[in-house]
Amino acid sequence: MPAMAEPSGFINVPAAFVPHDRVMAFQVQGECLSGDGIHDGDHVLVDPERPVAAGDLAVISTRRGPLVKHLHRAHRALLMLPSNPDFGPVVITTEDAPVIVGRVIASIRFTEDTRNG
Repeated sequence: MPAMAEPSGFINVPAAFVPHDRVMAFQVQGECLSGDGIHDGDHVLVDPERPVAAGDLAVISTRRGPLVKHLHRAHRALLMLPSNPDFGPVVITTEDAPVIVGRVIASIRFTEDTRNG
């Protein structure tokens, strides 16, 4: 199992978005989720306790680093699909040592640098 990266900081989130203290935030890089209204620099809140079903937006930890896309299971692989048609799917195999981190439960866009208070 690959190690998750150490936290790089904290963000302030309304308590209504955080059902328990295991919820994590990941900052999105790139525009592959723009079809979901999630853009480069946005944060997604991830609940590791919520089950991830086919098509759910999820974070997967791999040897390549974390990925956030729509999860689908294929024969002996995970298929991570973007919501932006300009991007293609990412196939995750056992060689990538995938770990499903959790399901995305919210996205947050900061309009100014208010992440740390």
